[in-house]
Amino acid sequence: MYFKSDLKEIKLRLIYTLIGFFISILICYVYRSEVLFLFTKPLIVVMGDSLNTSFIFTHLVEAFAAQLQSCIILAFVIGFLPLFIINLCLYLVPGLFKYERNFLILFILGIFSFLLLGLYIGYGFIVPFAWKFLLSFQVSSEINPFSVTLEARIKDYIDLIVNLTYLILFVFQIPFGIILGLFFNLFTINFCVRHRRYFLLFSWIIAALITPPDVLSQIFIAIPLYFLIELTFFSYFCFVKQE
Repeated sequence: MYFKSDLKEIKLRLIYTLIGFFISILICYVYRSEVLFLFTKPLIVVMGDSLNTSFIFTHLVEAFAAQLQSCIILAFVIGFLPLFIINLCLYLVPGLFKYERNFLILFILGIFSFLLLGLYIGYGFIVPFAWKFLLSFQVSSEINPFSVTLEARIKDYIDLIVNLTYLILFVFQIPFGIILGLFFNLFTINFCVRHRRYFLLFSWIIAALITPPDVLSQIFIAIPLYFLIELTFFSYFCFVKQE
């Protein structure tokens, strides 16, 4: 009896989430030009001439596919994820103890906070630096007998910026991997504190792998990532260790 009622509730909440997701897609598609501008803005700003910045497509359906893809991605972030988390919490919270509810709320707030921080750093700093580095390989015809200029395909550009942003967001979830490791006793907080210099080295290695060979862009990844790792150690020590 309880299993059937739980299954029914899960089904209803999943339906609500999917309906909200499809509505978000429709709303984003109505404003597809503005949505596409959000994805192309870093390149437009770096190129410095928005009036002459253009993208090409080589297949008839490519422009439509790029706009639809950008709308689905944005709808997933602003529509599906919040609704899914809200419905998941509403389903789980009634069966949890008070300390478990508090931990769940803090955990979700932490995930969203780190996601927003990663999105801000990635979209505002890392992606423009990456585009600026890649555009530096253009060859001007003013001093050379030939020129190499960018004529970006819109579909390839959307794929590239989405993959790079997802990678940056994943990197900023590393502190939660550490929390899970501490929670399941894969390692101890004392071990982490004693070997914190290796976490600093790990942060710089990750920054070097996902950013262009530019020191400033690596700093924007390595320092916030290491700060979040240190904040994870401090939070765990204060809120969990004492209990």
